[in-house]
Amino acid sequence: MHPHWRAYPANPYSNEYAHPIAHDHRSPASTPDMQPMMQLFANLEHRLDHIIRLMEENNHLLRSIEQQQNRVVTAGGGSVIVRM
Repeated sequence: MHPHWRAYPANPYSNEYAHPIAHDHRSPASTPDMQPMMQLFANLEHRLDHIIRLMEENNHLLRSIEQQQNRVVTAGGGSVIVRM
């Protein structure tokens, strides 16, 4: 997971004037109507983590393919790195 993730505050409803639910002494995540939303966010975070891992793996494979394409086998059996 990237280090800049989870830089958001623990309580997104800290402004009591903008969100009347903030007067409730329970955290917004513990209210019954917020549970499905919090589960949705947890699932989205898991999916994003998975997508990021797949993208990093894909980038690694692309770099290795590029390195292989940049090598040319010579008649003597050695290889020469070709830069374009």
